[in-house]
Amino acid sequence: MQENIKATYQIINIPLVWITVSLIIGISLQYHLQLSPTILCILVGSTLGVLLGCWWYTKRAFVTTLYFKISVTYLFIGIGLLLYTYHHPLRNKLHYTNLLTHSDSGDLKTVYFRLKERYKPSDFYQKFKVSVLRIGTYPTTGDALLQIPINDDASSFLIGDEFIANLQVKSLPKALNPGQFDYGQFLKNKNMYQVLQADCGSLEKLNSFENGVFRLSDRIRNRIRNALDKTTISRENLGVIYALCIGYRSELDSQTVKNYQDTGTIHLLAVSGLHVGIILYLLQYCFFFLNRFGKTGRYIKTILCIIGLWSFAFIAGMSPSVVRAVTMFSFLSIGLIFRDRSSSFNHLFLSLLLLVCLAPNWIFTIGFQLSYLAVFGILWIQPKLYTLYTPKFWVVKIYWKVTTVTVAAQMLVFPLSLYYFHQFPLSFLFGNLIIIPFLGYILGYGFLIIFLLLLNKAPQFMITILDTLIGWMNIVVEKISALDYLIVKHIYFPIEVMICVYVAVILLLYALIIEKYQRVYWSMIPVFCICILIFTKKIKEQTEARLIVFHQYGQTILGVHENFGLKLLSNQFLTSATRKFLINGYQNQTLLREIDTASLKNSYQFNQTSIFIVDSTGTYTKSNRTINNVVLLSNNPKIHLKRMIDSLKATLIVADGSNYPSFINQWEEKCRSHNIAFYRTDQKGAYILPASEP
Repeated sequence: MQENIKATYQIINIPLVWITVSLIIGISLQYHLQLSPTILCILVGSTLGVLLGCWWYTKRAFVTTLYFKISVTYLFIGIGLLLYTYHHPLRNKLHYTNLLTHSDSGDLKTVYFRLKERYKPSDFYQKFKVSVLRIGTYPTTGDALLQIPINDDASSFLIGDEFIANLQVKSLPKALNPGQFDYGQFLKNKNMYQVLQADCGSLEKLNSFENGVFRLSDRIRNRIRNALDKTTISRENLGVIYALCIGYRSELDSQTVKNYQDTGTIHLLAVSGLHVGIILYLLQYCFFFLNRFGKTGRYIKTILCIIGLWSFAFIAGMSPSVVRAVTMFSFLSIGLIFRDRSSSFNHLFLSLLLLVCLAPNWIFTIGFQLSYLAVFGILWIQPKLYTLYTPKFWVVKIYWKVTTVTVAAQMLVFPLSLYYFHQFPLSFLFGNLIIIPFLGYILGYGFLIIFLLLLNKAPQFMITILDTLIGWMNIVVEKISALDYLIVKHIYFPIEVMICVYVAVILLLYALIIEKYQRVYWSMIPVFCICILIFTKKIKEQTEARLIVFHQYGQTILGVHENFGLKLLSNQFLTSATRKFLINGYQNQTLLREIDTASLKNSYQFNQTSIFIVDSTGTYTKSNRTINNVVLLSNNPKIHLKRMIDSLKATLIVADGSNYPSFINQWEEKCRSHNIAFYRTDQKGAYILPASEP
């Protein structure tokens, strides 16, 4: 046990870990603060000057002091700030956003672009990441999102194809309702700052990079898909095979995706650390015979494994998620040469340091965060868990190893998962225990079938076996997902609670690993903080009420949130899809227990504010109040705005998503001329009383 304690301290105290964490802190700070390059250079230069001055004054004695470690930490935090600024695409003067203004949103522009990456389509659009090469006659740089209507045939498009077209250039969408997923920020994290919208008929195809790596990868993936399409495998199972073997998720059925999400096994359908780890294990097994040649044989085996991993990345499309996972496991495979745990940790952080330096924005993607936390949990916690029980039988040993790996990964992943997704499938262990022991065989068999299909040598019975295996896997997941009571949804889990949970988990694990059980009580401190946070939230929701004017196209929907309950007010039927769209995100941010519906009235009194609703009939009753009168315009009322303002003594006009944009623009202009505050939900998001201000 003393050796384990010493190894733990070696892992925690190595300079590589310290430098990597400092860089990540610096990148995160710059992501939120957006400091100017001049200020950053002054900060880093002054820190470096203090560091060098202290070292020169005290000579080498300074290196061993705490002040030296603090100075180096500040230095690398500053370098992280500079690193994020250096890689930020908007700092390039040729970036296409410098040619666009806010008023250009929705206008037609002549754009010359190249396809970079294919995304999973939505219900309405096929989506591509494109590199904008020119707008009009001006050369540009930068990436954007291209949307093509779902009914248009874009199947012949290949990565590397270049087009010119008159496109609609749109601003990034905003989250217009409380708690809603911010798709615009999601695109910004992928360095896309505009949306290009066109149909296939308006695209004129130009030159292509025939020898480009990404284009060649896309050609091979298309060839594999065409070969699989000609088989007798069902469409539902084909979508899963595409996702498992070549990282192509566009053919996945929405219900299948939901089933895997509800069982906590969605990572099986995304080419992630799990897939790459299994492939590395298969490669290690295939080249196991090289171990008999000593150190030279292990080196050769490692080189062949790395070549195999990057070959898989090539087939899987070289997407950022695949490149991240393959880079991480390439370094881990190098660490396996030395056959000690500290080396694996070092190479894990070395891969993290490399990726952070090359693409700082990646640390803000969910997949990146979850992958590294899961692998770190497996390396740190799994060996300790595995020693708690020693199975005698081979089958039990396999399942015990899968159990410890799954639990170890989840111990560091589940707080972040709760923060992002606000649900926890209690069946995650059950689903993983059933599928993961066989996933390696399924993957290996799938690759074999693909190889034989490309050679036109795949026997029908082998194809049928693959179809049956995938079908059984889908059935198992479907049966588990049907157990709704095993899925805990709408968990209130803000970032403060997440931080406290991580502190509690780390303190608890640290006490157990070093076997000083009296230190377990330290983990109770963050638990106590969590209780205070939740208690404070409950008191706030009991004492504060709010009225929300939601933004919903074609409908007027109000919500009154009081005493852990939300009442939705509307004169139209609210479908389950509408309720889910409006409420799910908001429910995750609150402690709601009940949700009711009621009809919408013409006026409401909320706290000290009067709310008058003027609908398509254009009728309203004169008000005697002179302050805090809010008028909600609904369903395009044809009114004389100035007369209505005088009659209702309006201090604020609100226009929701039920109105035509042309009407809203007219009202906004008239309110500006009459010096009346105007609030439009299509640009500013839902109006909330008492939190929102005009």
